[in-house]
Amino acid sequence: MSKISKGGLVGLLYNDFNQRQKSGVWSLEDHVANQNYIRTSLIPNNYLSVGCYNINSLILYDMFFKNKITTNIFNTPESTITCIDQKRNLLVYGLNKAPYLKIYNTETFTEYTLTQTIPGSIQCLKLTKNADYLFIGFLESQNNNTTHILVYNIIQLTTSNNETYIGTQGAQGEYYIPQNIVSDINIIVNFLPTCIKFTKDDEHLCIGHYGSVEDEFNNLTLYKNIDGVYTDISEYNLNSYQLGTINDVCFLEDKKYLFIGSQQYPYLFCYNYERQDLVNIFDTTIINNINSVVNCMLLTKDSKKLFIGCNISPYLYILDLVTNKTTSVSGDYFNDSIISMSFSYNDQYVCISTKDKGLKLFDYATKILIPVDLDILPETTTFSTCFFLGSTIEYIEIEKPLYSVSSNNDAIVAVASDEEIVFNGSYFLDGISVSSPDLAAHQNIFQSEIYYSLDYQNTYITSIKKDGTLITNDINILQTYNNIVQISTYNNRIALLDSYGSVHTFQNNSFSTEELYYLSTNFIKNIKQISVGNNIVLALTNDFQVLSSNLSLFDPEIVSLPSIIQVSTGDAHISLLTESNTVLSYGDNTHGQCNTQDWTDVKKVCCGNLFTIALSLNNQVYLVGNNIDQIIYDLIITEEDVIDIFAGPIDIMLIKSDNTVKIYTPTAIKTLIL
Repeated sequence: MSKISKGGLVGLLYNDFNQRQKSGVWSLEDHVANQNYIRTSLIPNNYLSVGCYNINSLILYDMFFKNKITTNIFNTPESTITCIDQKRNLLVYGLNKAPYLKIYNTETFTEYTLTQTIPGSIQCLKLTKNADYLFIGFLESQNNNTTHILVYNIIQLTTSNNETYIGTQGAQGEYYIPQNIVSDINIIVNFLPTCIKFTKDDEHLCIGHYGSVEDEFNNLTLYKNIDGVYTDISEYNLNSYQLGTINDVCFLEDKKYLFIGSQQYPYLFCYNYERQDLVNIFDTTIINNINSVVNCMLLTKDSKKLFIGCNISPYLYILDLVTNKTTSVSGDYFNDSIISMSFSYNDQYVCISTKDKGLKLFDYATKILIPVDLDILPETTTFSTCFFLGSTIEYIEIEKPLYSVSSNNDAIVAVASDEEIVFNGSYFLDGISVSSPDLAAHQNIFQSEIYYSLDYQNTYITSIKKDGTLITNDINILQTYNNIVQISTYNNRIALLDSYGSVHTFQNNSFSTEELYYLSTNFIKNIKQISVGNNIVLALTNDFQVLSSNLSLFDPEIVSLPSIIQVSTGDAHISLLTESNTVLSYGDNTHGQCNTQDWTDVKKVCCGNLFTIALSLNNQVYLVGNNIDQIIYDLIITEEDVIDIFAGPIDIMLIKSDNTVKIYTPTAIKTLIL
């Protein structure tokens, strides 16, 4: 199954419409032809693995559900995870105490039983790209004191229940995993290793070592894979440089650069491993800006930025590999030296651990570090972190709508192109009308709804941020919600749809006890769109079926429905958009609001209190019911350049191609600029 990337992190709830439009993947025609914006997808889930110092040796965080899922799974008290690596479906942990090595399946997170005893405390480890070899650096020398590095080959290492195999598939369907030490790799390291790094193609291998005052040379070994044997090529030139103890290295393969982080000034070296000499282009940038020991480095996936973690403030530098300039990151983020860093899939998140028991998580989707406030930080020193893709899960993917407009009688909110709110109308706070609401927090949003409190004393505004969280002043929404993909309101009735296909409602928002119970037991999965009416909630399932919370008003079981692609609710009527682009309406038809039987080629339908409005495939507006007088009615149905429609209880909002909103109320016509 192919991996689906959502703006960087696998599992993020939206795609950025503008980026897709520019790339040609998602056009304006796609937008207006698919008004639901929502579809079902299968993705591999993203996890963050944190290796710690104390009894909670390993902590796992689910980045999709945004919660801690397990701690201390190793059952090895007082052990420390010194290093983590992941390739394919292998996740390996190095420990300082027996059994020294743990290997897990990333899809099932089941542990594999080793068929050979690992001889000692692990300082560093690294898997080759296909997980066919595991290189381990030990604190103590091995093989009769001849080397600190052992290499393990992949053969038959099963899980504890002997049901799952991982690694390279064999002829009979078996899978293989590291077991035996191999001697033909030709890796002999006589010094205590600090790091092991490969190029992406495994052609080059670099091992850094500890040094001493007496021995500042020969602390880095560079190998090239020649016919399956790693040959030491350091002797040609690299050993002549006075590098000191090597803390970390990083390959930049497109330019054949090897960045070397050292404990000795100038702390960061750049070596061309093909030409076999130091690269001078970075000298001024590095020497003038980085004034601290380099502890670790991290390269972005596009190979344009190098993150450099240091020993003293400012602790973090970012080297732009295009402009050859470094910038320091705000010292407010870190209080001590940075000891490890890792990126999530597609660089959406970066996790940075510090020596002072700090673990910082940042959103890096916009190429700017934005702190993420999640309650996932361990109260212990973290030595290593690693993101990995886990098992495939089903979720609802929502395209970020180009427009979102909501009204409630005399108040209207619209999401502007800068993903902030445009407000028009009256706003009430404790019964007092104020000139304008405080909307500073409503940023980076893709949908916003405005509605009144139960006593009509307060105006509530609830918005969905692009990360699936909510910004709201509704006092009834007490808990924190993640992964929300849609809001639907009717007066003070509000419902939320999450990415798992479940609906959330609130006791104090005019839902009866019976309705809340029905929603909590029937609207719990497989839902991709909701619509809240005066006394009904409709839901559209992933298989184009309709659920109703008020069977006396509308019971889908007794109506023979075709495949439905959108639902909408009014005061006492509903409208359903069929797959053949017709509209079926049910309920109170006192004002003709259900007279939609002659509409054809419809791509979106919206219900108000006593009216129904639709937009056709050729952008013609249809309207039935009792909303406004004949003159205004004629203006609406003859409007041109309409590309989207929205309806409030009594208002009609038409999105024009010039990025304006034409608002028709029973008494006035307004224009809102987005």
